Amino acid sequence: MKRLPLIAIFAFAVSCAPLLSSCENQGGSATSYGFDTLWTIDLYEGSQSDCDHIKNLIADVSDTLDPYKSHSPLAKLNANRTIEMNDTLKEALSISTKLQEETQGAFNPFMLELNDAWKQNLAQGKALERDEVHSLLDKIAGTCIEFSLDSIRLEGQGSIDLGAIGKGYCMDLIARYLKEKSIKAYRISGGRSSLLLGSSGNAAIQAYNIIPEDYPTHSFKAIECGISTSSISQQRYEIDGFTYSHIVNPFTGEARPQYKMTLARLKFDDMSPFDFPNSMLDASTTAFFSMGVDEISSYCSQRHLDYIVGGEDGILRNSLGL
Repeated sequence: MKRLPLIAIFAFAVSCAPLLSSCENQGGSATSYGFDTLWTIDLYEGSQSDCDHIKNLIADVSDTLDPYKSHSPLAKLNANRTIEMNDTLKEALSISTKLQEETQGAFNPFMLELNDAWKQNLAQGKALERDEVHSLLDKIAGTCIEFSLDSIRLEGQGSIDLGAIGKGYCMDLIARYLKEKSIKAYRISGGRSSLLLGSSGNAAIQAYNIIPEDYPTHSFKAIECGISTSSISQQRYEIDGFTYSHIVNPFTGEARPQYKMTLARLKFDDMSPFDFPNSMLDASTTAFFSMGVDEISSYCSQRHLDYIVGGEDGILRNSLGL
């Protein structure tokens, strides 16, 4: 099934427009397409070749983790249940299973068939039947990954969907590259639902102004951090008086969201305890939709995350002073 396009959740304020003015002879810019969205790469240090490297990295990782392209390692694993070792896929799968444990199952990487079934039904204006929901949940239960020296094996009946960590994992690889190249001033936007922000590259502008698209009267400053967000705003369906979305609860199998949007931010200063912080951010904003507000607050406090949880009538709770 063709995937739905990713949506833009937040926007940059006009105050960020002059960023390139002080960096005319440094850095570069590029766009790349990956994970069903257009990425923008703005470096205010380094060179155009660094932008091109990041552009290719995004395309390569997206291709590796695509469950719908028959030639991709992930699609082959879902189809054949065992494939030869692929280091990128192994790393992404290892992160996803760790985050499944971290979120106590609120993030689940084995939901491809259930997610697709909901998308197909919602596109036809109907909800997925409960019997089918239960059947697909039963297939997911007990599914796991096994690694050997030269192969990856998928045990159980579930199939893997890494869409909820794909952009975050890609951001982690980009951050690793930028650190190796000592590039500190940059802005990487993964479809505007994932951001990787270095310093601004302009001494006159100390921070970016981030405006959540669902709540345009609110904003917060951000610099040297990763940000991820999930929203139902442009992928929502009203059926028989109920709201449905593309975000499926892994515990109930239902696609009836309790929130309108969630956002998580992690400052670079707080990233040291996390090997893959942007992957964690990406998975967390999806997992929040299956967690209570108090549970989200506790989860974020333990992991040094700033967060926003929003409903139809406004922001329900946040740690950003909004």
